[in-house]
Amino acid sequence: MDEQEYIEFAAINRSDGVIAIGRDHAEIIRKSPYGTCKAGSSTGFVTNTDRYVDRHEAAKIALAAGQLEKLRCHGTFGLFSEDINENWEYNLFREEW
Repeated sequence: MDEQEYIEFAAINRSDGVIAIGRDHAEIIRKSPYGTCKAGSSTGFVTNTDRYVDRHEAAKIALAAGQLEKLRCHGTFGLFSEDINENWEYNLFREEW
């Protein structure tokens, strides 16, 4: 039986082609080279299957995995890292990243 997919990290697909991960998007922006998180970048999340997903798909995954009960803003903007941050158990220093 396959493991259920869940949200593991906040992520930004930066304009330099790197998918940067962190506890939240603000942390990623602070730690990224200047200008790489602006035009040409997109915010999303990385799942436990190492898949980058946008905020809307991430919201569906997090709800299905039981990581949260409801979304802020009724889900209009998709998932925010603040929606599930307090429930995350993750290791920011995963070797493969």
